[in-house]
Amino acid sequence: MGLRDWLGLKRKKPPSRIGGNCSFCGQAPTESKKLVAGPGLFICDSCVENLSDMARGQEPRLATLPDACSFCSKSRRKVRVIVGDEKASICDQCLGLCRDILAERLRSG
Repeated sequence: MGLRDWLGLKRKKPPSRIGGNCSFCGQAPTESKKLVAGPGLFICDSCVENLSDMARGQEPRLATLPDACSFCSKSRRKVRVIVGDEKASICDQCLGLCRDILAERLRSG
């Protein structure tokens, strides 16, 4: 038993590298310009753009997807629209946050 164990301190794990394919189109991080990480899933910049366009064209509260956003878990009743497919879905609010993240990354280099 080491000093850290005796004091009840846990060793910090090294930060994990963000990696994984886009949960919507399957594109690898090396194939996309930017990749935004969500809770256990990822979305690439082109899917953010495509799904944002799709969300703008939807009627409020209409979706042909699961009843909750894969990113924030909000139900369909709490958001305007959910887009995606059976593997992963995203609400208009999370798409807005992803657009903001991507815009900030482009500004910062």
